[in-house]
Amino acid sequence: MKQVSSIYKIEAQVIHKSNKLSKWIKGELKIVDEAWLKDLNTRNLALEGEDSSKWDCATVSVSSSVLNKLSKEEQTKFEITKFKRATNEIEHWARVEEICDFFGIEDPDLAGDIYIRRFKDLTFEDAFKWKDLEDINDDVPEGFGVKVDWH
Repeated sequence: MKQVSSIYKIEAQVIHKSNKLSKWIKGELKIVDEAWLKDLNTRNLALEGEDSSKWDCATVSVSSSVLNKLSKEEQTKFEITKFKRATNEIEHWARVEEICDFFGIEDPDLAGDIYIRRFKDLTFEDAFKWKDLEDINDDVPEGFGVKVDWH
């Protein structure tokens, strides 16, 4: 059953990337769906005394250019994060590659800040909406600047 779920996720990602690329070519990409964002925020309100930093469903990471696509109010819901230091050379180069892929760059010195927000209730559809905000350029048409980690 878990294998079927994984296949479904991969198939959904392929379809999503294909649709996103088609919209980019046609110049139809939206900045942000405010109605969806309002619903997402409603589903992820912290209850009194609840610490949102302990939520563990999913974490959305965005670059500063993606963060700037959001309203100032939404931007305040993200916190800046620091890169973890590598403990050995292999880990260092893997981290450099990951950073370059995230920012759509070749030189890690050009990397900017990464902002994160934790969610207690995030769906696959929500993840695709976040991925719709990715930056796109000629070198990286599949998009960069957004990462969703499921816990």
